[in-house]
Amino acid sequence: RSTCPKDLNSGSFMECNKEEAIRAKELAEKKMQNKDFNGARKFAIKAQQLYPDLENITQMLIVCDVHCSAEQKLFSNEMDWYKILQIELTANDTTIKKQYRKFALQLHSNKNKFAGAKAAFKLIGEAQRVLLVSKLLVCRTIVKIMVLSMLVLISR
Repeated sequence: RSTCPKDLNSGSFMECNKEEAIRAKELAEKKMQNKDFNGARKFAIKAQQLYPDLENITQMLIVCDVHCSAEQKLFSNEMDWYKILQIELTANDTTIKKQYRKFALQLHSNKNKFAGAKAAFKLIGEAQRVLLVSKLLVCRTIVKIMVLSMLVLISR
């Protein structure tokens, strides 16, 4: 039950929001410790909505987002590496590297002590590696096809 004042213009309303946000964040942390990242994400979003300046809430949400994305497998039970990095399927190498760096800064163990941060850091690293290798293989395949096509045209 909320003990917030009914007067929305009062100064204590923001403090009340902050208190409720802290409670929601604490519940999210407990869920993260139990590896319930979907549940944790819901509480973290609620905390952020109640008090956007809540300390480390962005880091908490990134951990949850990475794990929630990793849980959503593709049809062949394969990880959706694009979803883990929150990028489009058409993302180029620069975009992949940029998004990895953005997440790495938020997930590195020196900056993020939330449960699951270390595993999330490993997931984004693997996502970057897989996506960059697959892009390289696609480029090599295209070059091979172009060379073969040119050879066929020349031999005619």
